[in-house]
Amino acid sequence: MKETLLIFHLIIAFGFNLKAQLSNEVITSPIHTNQKKQVQKNSSNLYFLIMESFPLEEKGRIFLTNNFIESTIFSFEDEQFEVELRYRFADDEMQIMHQEKIKAIVPQKVKKLIFKNDGKEQIFVPMEYSNKKNVNLGYFELLSDGKMKLLKQFQKSGKEKIKTVLFSQNETEPAKCFKVKKSSILKLMSDHKSSVAKFIVENKINVKNENDLKKVFDYYNSLP
Repeated sequence: MKETLLIFHLIIAFGFNLKAQLSNEVITSPIHTNQKKQVQKNSSNLYFLIMESFPLEEKGRIFLTNNFIESTIFSFEDEQFEVELRYRFADDEMQIMHQEKIKAIVPQKVKKLIFKNDGKEQIFVPMEYSNKKNVNLGYFELLSDGKMKLLKQFQKSGKEKIKTVLFSQNETEPAKCFKVKKSSILKLMSDHKSSVAKFIVENKINVKNENDLKKVFDYYNSLP
C-alpha cells in the first residue's frame, strides 16, 4: 500500500513539474498574429543581432533620446523582435538592454528598426552611404520609401546640439547627400522631371520644408 501511494505521489509531482515547464515554454514562446509573420520566432535569435557595446568617451549629447524606447527590430529573415532601443547617434550605434547589459545592434543584420515614441513611429534603416571617397555604413531615419528613398542622418553639432543632413538613395548606389533646392531635386528625379516640377508648382511646395520635401519624394515614388 505504501509503495502504491509513493508511486501515486511521484506521478502527481512529475505532472506538476511538466505543467510548470510547459507553462514557461508558453510564456517565452513566440506570439503569432495575422498582422505579424513572426514575432520573436525564436528569442535566442536575438543573440545573432547583437554585439558588445563599449563606452563612448565624448562630452555633451551623444544619444538621440537618453531613455530606452519601445521599439521593433526587423531582421532579414522576416523576424520581429519587440525590444527597447536607444540611438547613440554620436558614433552611429543602436543600443539594446539585453540580460541587464547594454549591447549594440549589428547593423548588417537588421533590415529596419521602428521607435514607438509618444504614439509616433520613427523608422531607421542601416544604409551604405558615400562620404567623399569612402563608403560607410550608418543609420538613417527613413522619411520616404521607394525607388528613391529620402533619408535623414543625425550628426553632432557642438556639445549639445544635433544637426540633420538629408540623403537620397536610388536602390542601386550608396546613399548620397544632396543640396536641398529645386534644381537638385529635379536632377535626382530626371526620369519624371516635368511631372515632379508640375507637382511642386501646383502644390506650392517649399522644398526646404522637410514635410513638403517628403511629399515630393512620396509623389515621385508613386509614379510608374
